[in-house]
Amino acid sequence: MAQLSPEAVTAEAKVLAMLGLLDSDFDLASFYEALAGEWADHLASSYDKQLGELALADPPVLDPSTTLTYIGSYSDALRAEHFGIDSGVACCPVTCAASGDAGLALAALIQGDTNLVQEQWVRTFADESEAGSLEASIGQIGVEAINRAPRFLKEILLFPLVEGRAFVHDLYLDGGWPAVDQAYADPPASTEQVLHPALYPEGDPLAIEAPDLSATLGTMWPILRVGVLGELLTREMLEAYLPEEEAAEAAAGWGGDVLLTFRNAQSGAGLLILITRWDNLRQAQDFALAFRPYGLARFGERKATDRGDTWAWDGGYSLLERASDQTLWILAPDKATTEIVRAGLVFPAPNR
Repeated sequence: MAQLSPEAVTAEAKVLAMLGLLDSDFDLASFYEALAGEWADHLASSYDKQLGELALADPPVLDPSTTLTYIGSYSDALRAEHFGIDSGVACCPVTCAASGDAGLALAALIQGDTNLVQEQWVRTFADESEAGSLEASIGQIGVEAINRAPRFLKEILLFPLVEGRAFVHDLYLDGGWPAVDQAYADPPASTEQVLHPALYPEGDPLAIEAPDLSATLGTMWPILRVGVLGELLTREMLEAYLPEEEAAEAAAGWGGDVLLTFRNAQSGAGLLILITRWDNLRQAQDFALAFRPYGLARFGERKATDRGDTWAWDGGYSLLERASDQTLWILAPDKATTEIVRAGLVFPAPNR
């Protein structure tokens, strides 16, 4: 928690609310505090109970949970020694949740690697009587706060465990441990590559140049964050209002994006701009079509214009536009602000 300033958590909560992933009154800071506290207690309990006694001449027999903790810690130490990669990004759920799309992809590699080591240890060394309970414990976080998390946040927290496990298994089946080791020299660059292992390592996302709107918006709209949404959060955003399969299909053609968010210095209103590049024209069109029922469920009736689809409601205005293999989404407090922003944008956006 010391690495996350109150301002950063407030900004993150604002961005997630604009994406429709978090209620505007959700206390994200308090949730992170509880999550980090339970995680620390869980680790301290495991270490204090038995791991400190391993240096004894006659060490105790470890219980299943502590055995896996020890194996994971040993793997972390070897990873840091040989690859210079700190396991911190995969260690704490709070760090993982706040690490961004590329950070989540790296966390998935690290956690998947650890899980595979644990599985192979169990299959090689565990007694038949304890093998079942050990294998069932692999990937279990053991933190109650996760059960209280909003649905999308739970998916993010579990992503390195579930998708990371599948991603590293795929690497291992293709080339054994050398293939897993090689991945640390060129880690997956996006959640897309973890979700679709066939896209790794050649399918890195295309970086889009973030537009400079300082002259267009002026000092009344200080920027909150510039970053990448990624396929995982794009899917989660859609899934908040669409069926799971439909959301996954619409997000699957993701090829790169840039997300900009602002907060009005006077009113506190939010402004969001998302420019996404898709793998081809058809997938850009698929996302634009899926956004229509998403917009209906979240904003109300759609109005088609020469520029794109728009939604207007009390206190908000949304525009979804497609050009070539890109889509542009603007979420603003009113139509006038949307038009000012659109006039200041180059779209389709150039590569960075």
